Amino acid sequence: MPIQTKGRMIRRDVSKSQKIASLSKESTILFLMIIPHLNSFGKLNGSPHFIKGEVVPLLEYFDIKLIEKCLKEITEKTNVKWFKVAGLHYLQSINWEEHQDLRESRRGHDELPDFIRQSDNSIDIMEKSGSSPGQVRPEVKVEVEVEVKGKVEGENGCIPYLEIITDLNEKTGKHYRDTRDNKSMIQARWKDGFRLEDFQQVHLKMSARWKDDPKMNQYLRPSTLYAATKFEGYLNQQDIKNKFHGATHGAAALQMIDELRKQKEQNENV
Repeated sequence: MPIQTKGRMIRRDVSKSQKIASLSKESTILFLMIIPHLNSFGKLNGSPHFIKGEVVPLLEYFDIKLIEKCLKEITEKTNVKWFKVAGLHYLQSINWEEHQDLRESRRGHDELPDFIRQSDNSIDIMEKSGSSPGQVRPEVKVEVEVEVKGKVEGENGCIPYLEIITDLNEKTGKHYRDTRDNKSMIQARWKDGFRLEDFQQVHLKMSARWKDDPKMNQYLRPSTLYAATKFEGYLNQQDIKNKFHGATHGAAALQMIDELRKQKEQNENV
């Protein structure tokens, strides 16, 4: 099951979020109270009664009706979604890995369902007129994407998802696919300004470090390599093959020992 810690980190950039600023006072309070309760996959039991008992038990003005109203507003205006699967309510932050620095080896297994964005660009949220589930158009902007020969063209130009995933597989010996989750990670880094060559460099550099390491090989995956808090650091890693260029054999050996020590310490912090 997912790891549950004492709390999650709320990044300082929440203060400059237009989405959060657009929330009502009550919805803002509930949003900020929910974040520390999300599990390692950014999910939570979404029952209003559960949220009352676990998230806001001491805030008397938060009754079930107000909680439902706030959850609908949070869903419409932010990336935290309230949805229903098989008659049960859930919450999920759909860009969770963008805001949390999580150790992959400690996340556990994901046992709660995923929020599904429908193919017609509507989203599975609660009806505005009541508590029954339904399909309503989101009031937030939806980026329209058109697939062209393995690439997707959107607001940020043509994103070569398939080419990036293929390069990752070739360099690491893995078999990842251009799934929705992997595309989401790639798109996020693309929006940060990184391009195909940057992904290829990350694949090359981290494969050289981890591919033959039984412990670290498992982290040659999109969720680790493309994480917001990791990608740029991996990109700026020094090429192993050029590290000791020009050094004497003795000096190179000593430098290599020191580098291996530093790499081991770095791996322990992945």
